[in-house]
Amino acid sequence: MSGEHEETITNILEELSELKKWINKNHTNSNVRYLVSYATVRACSVIETIFKQILFDYLSQDANDEAQHYLERMIIGSSANPATGQVGKFLQEINPAWNAAFKAQIASTHIAADVNALVDFRNDFAHGKRTLTHTIETVINYFKSGVNMLEILYNIVYNNT
Repeated sequence: MSGEHEETITNILEELSELKKWINKNHTNSNVRYLVSYATVRACSVIETIFKQILFDYLSQDANDEAQHYLERMIIGSSANPATGQVGKFLQEINPAWNAAFKAQIASTHIAADVNALVDFRNDFAHGKRTLTHTIETVINYFKSGVNMLEILYNIVYNNT
């Protein structure tokens, strides 16, 4: 991935680690559930932003201004979340072989289950569900699965592997 994406991932991992330290020290504090929810939204948003940016950066190389504007609106500006099915839909529309490779590479892993659960947790919070069913450790682990997904996506798009 690009250095910018790697820096963003490093920064969010540090942020999540700091949240985990605070939560572990203050596990009975009523703010814990809000911090876990914040971490969920933050982790999910970073995965979403990078997945869209990978596709946009690749497709907009050497594109004219009009094409770049269109791609920005259709990819960056889309409301698609980073669930593996959504990523697959983008890949299918761009290059069906990419989607097939993506599905094959995540099939025997826990990536899809983890990333999709993280998206579900975010959606639950965003839509007012008040019951917290996961921990900061879960968020961190699922985010790491999301990073693995992004690495697979990057390699498929840029290296056709």
